[in-house]
Amino acid sequence: LCAHALQKGIYAAFDDTAAPIAAAVTLGDKRGLDGTLRSAFDRAGLMHAAVVSGLHISFLVQMALVLCGRRRRTALALAPLLVFYALMAGGSPSAFRAVIMQTALLAAPLARREGDGPSALAAALLVLLVQNPFAAASVGLQLSFASVAGILLASEPLFLRMYRPLRKKRPPRERRLAMALWRAGRAALAGAAASLGAMLFTAPLIALYFGQIPILSPLSSVLALWALSLLMVCALALGTVLGG
Repeated sequence: LCAHALQKGIYAAFDDTAAPIAAAVTLGDKRGLDGTLRSAFDRAGLMHAAVVSGLHISFLVQMALVLCGRRRRTALALAPLLVFYALMAGGSPSAFRAVIMQTALLAAPLARREGDGPSALAAALLVLLVQNPFAAASVGLQLSFASVAGILLASEPLFLRMYRPLRKKRPPRERRLAMALWRAGRAALAGAAASLGAMLFTAPLIALYFGQIPILSPLSSVLALWALSLLMVCALALGTVLGG
């Protein structure tokens, strides 16, 4: 019921071209994407943005932390809201994996433990498999966990390797425009490294199950994910208001 109301609000807020994309990146509902849009997302390697996963949940957590003044105890209280959002978006394994991971990372400092990404990922996998051992055969679950494992294990070494030449060209702080461009370049490299790390671990699975490798995914992620994230925020806000 809530998902239907949010979707109704999204279609009321956006035109016929943007509404299906907004519904896909917000609720993971790809039914409104026509053949042209699906093909474009597939070729660009951006279909993962139309599946509610870590991208969406982590973005919501960061927004919650900003609104809560970076107080993790308050942000952790929003965990039930994240579970509700995951259920509203279809309850996919990737959504619950992200919710469990983010909850574990938020709770770690409160329990006087160090937040550890691989441990949180393993905990999420354990919870999902205890609930349903047959979920291990799900292609979506395999791709979701492989993607996050690639980001956790490979993105930092890739970023450091790509960042080394850029670090030598860091401008002085007094040159504000040059410094802003340098920081934008560093952020773009971080995004590309994360996408490359994910692709290294998911490419074998994608080749096995779908017979293709999305080689444009790193570039597409750098160019488009920020816009899709902004679209998701606008869709959530406007869809909630207009959907009643």
